Amino acid sequence: MEWYSQWVSDWSEYWGNYRWQPLNGGHRAFSDCLAALGVIRQMAEDSPDISYPEGYPQHLKSKIDKDLCPPLPPLPPDDD
Repeated sequence: MEWYSQWVSDWSEYWGNYRWQPLNGGHRAFSDCLAALGVIRQMAEDSPDISYPEGYPQHLKSKIDKDLCPPLPPLPPDDD
């Protein structure tokens, strides 16, 4: 969820970090899993670049850039 918060780019001056974002769904195990999968798919379709807000600390930028993973392989099609 930390990467999703960065992707949404809702910066908190008070906390000096990105605000955590709620998942849609009923907060049950299965619905949370589906909501997280939907967020991951949405993030994977977007640009690989991270937009840092103005004033974001440089030392955190380099840590995030270092921790980035290679792109995920495409998900198999749904069998609906």
